[in-house]
Amino acid sequence: MVHTPQTVMLLINDPQFREGLKLLLEDMHFSVFSSGSYLELEKILHTYTVAPALLIFPLILNNGKPSLGFVRELRDRFNSCIPTILLRTDITVHQLQMTDPNLTVLPEQIKPKALRQKINEIFNNRQAT
Repeated sequence: MVHTPQTVMLLINDPQFREGLKLLLEDMHFSVFSSGSYLELEKILHTYTVAPALLIFPLILNNGKPSLGFVRELRDRFNSCIPTILLRTDITVHQLQMTDPNLTVLPEQIKPKALRQKINEIFNNRQAT
């Protein structure tokens, strides 16, 4: 996969859900790197020199750790406040989003139309600033 500034990093354990999101994002003209494994994603990220345009991760990675630490690590690595969507099963959304205004927390099984709308909002807000 060729990395472009419009690349989305997608880390979703469920293969069917991951493939559905990947197709949705590609339909929105994003280049998508999708993985079901934190370790696989970590390996490929070492080849990237440009920050991805968007991260979509579960709230808890499949290594059992919260993804927020990994998000911060990637932001530091690329020296960029990469917009991030965290998919959750249960957490106080307001509490988490207050810690970082560039985080968007959505339900884990979000409908494609709602995800498309949220992604468009993120990029429209970035272009406006």
